[in-house]
Amino acid sequence: MSLRWSLQDVKVLVVDDQIQMRKSISRILSSMGIVNITEASSGIKAFSLFQQSNFDLVITDILMEKMDGFELIELIRKRNVRGDIPIIAVSGESGKDEIVKANTLGATFYLMKPFSADDLDDRVKNSLADYFQPNEPLSSIRNIEIMFQKNNFEVCLKLIHILEQKHTNQTRIILLKILVLEKLQKIDESIALALEAITHHPGYFRFYGALANLYNAKNNFAEAALAMAKELEINPKQPARQVELGYLLMQLNNPQEALKHFQLAIAEKPKHKQALIGAGNAFAMAGDLDKAIYYFQRYRKHHPEDIRPLEALVECCFEAKETKKAETILKTYIGGQSTQSDAYILLAKFYFRAQKKAEGIKTLESLLSRTPDSPEALRLLGEASLEAGQFAKAEEFLLKAARMQISEETLIFLVKTYFLQKKYDEAIAQLERALLISSAPANIFVLMGNCFTAKKEHRKALIAYQLAVLSGNHSADCQNAIKSCKTILEKEKGGRKAS
Repeated sequence: MSLRWSLQDVKVLVVDDQIQMRKSISRILSSMGIVNITEASSGIKAFSLFQQSNFDLVITDILMEKMDGFELIELIRKRNVRGDIPIIAVSGESGKDEIVKANTLGATFYLMKPFSADDLDDRVKNSLADYFQPNEPLSSIRNIEIMFQKNNFEVCLKLIHILEQKHTNQTRIILLKILVLEKLQKIDESIALALEAITHHPGYFRFYGALANLYNAKNNFAEAALAMAKELEINPKQPARQVELGYLLMQLNNPQEALKHFQLAIAEKPKHKQALIGAGNAFAMAGDLDKAIYYFQRYRKHHPEDIRPLEALVECCFEAKETKKAETILKTYIGGQSTQSDAYILLAKFYFRAQKKAEGIKTLESLLSRTPDSPEALRLLGEASLEAGQFAKAEEFLLKAARMQISEETLIFLVKTYFLQKKYDEAIAQLERALLISSAPANIFVLMGNCFTAKKEHRKALIAYQLAVLSGNHSADCQNAIKSCKTILEKEKGGRKAS
């Protein structure tokens, strides 16, 4: 069952945020005879592609935004299936520490920019030769893993049965069998195998991780948390997994224990988004609003383009009935030359929620004086005007917002404005626009039915309501509207016959 390979069959993933470098590497690979080359412009895109396809080699830059090469290497190496494929790390601004870190995380080779075609050729051929020509049982395991990624689970299980007869109690074979049984929906059998494996190999963290995932699949969250905690006790330096356990413990209403895991993740990665917001939510759940706010603000400091920590901050303040604190904090985020529009928007939404409409409108007007082309500010002003019964003003704001950035939400408010003014044709025209961009059009069809009903075009209204049902709206109101249309149409039909 040894793997056979040739350069023509190898699939390579090239990752670099600089298109010139990606193309340069791809040209060298092509000159070597490699034809299956996929390019990715970021670590995030690369990992998504990696999960979907059977790559045999990854060549990645180290210094990239959002997800760097270090994190990509770490994510690949932590996978239970094909997590040991060769990875060549490439960088032009690395010192000894970066090289050591890449190698520690699992890079097969490290190349410094600029490098020659011969250098890359040598690293590629050596890493592929080592990967595709291992001793047994590793050769067979890698063959089965390739079939696993192709979803040939029944074949995988048959080959595992053959392999385990020759190589008993081999951890990687057992783990693969656990994963295959899970894919075949044999969850209880997979759990039993994982528990048995743990008794023989109590120090192998991947068995605990697989067991935690299996318990999660059965919604047995308490047992999943225990298994995951044991996995992390053995192998603690897994920020993403620490965060996952943190949220699981929050779900089990244990914020104090969750905090420990969020903070362990932050210690490894101080800017980790999910860990920072998780810590904030955990402190809020535990009743410590000030520490919750600290973590939300720390998140915002590291990621000033992200509105989510401020949204979480406001929500926690409302729940704790400390709305004045939220208002004070939000005000500190506006006023400077570099203030982001989202801070104004969130402050305005805060005022509307706190029933301070005048302050909300004033905040939006202040934003528009700085940024006249803010579609969200215009939409919110349109909503406020609509609620106040100022239909002409609402129409003006919403039309401007729709011209700048078309969105279903803006169009729906514009439809309501037209409907209340009895401008049914204009409302229908906007609903037709909304249908073009909507992924869940049921409510749009209902509004369209209402417009046709108001126009006394009951046959068109009936069709619209029926389309709403087909799109997933099975409400009593929709069913009653259909019955009403049918009744009216039957009466009209009877009246025509009588005449």
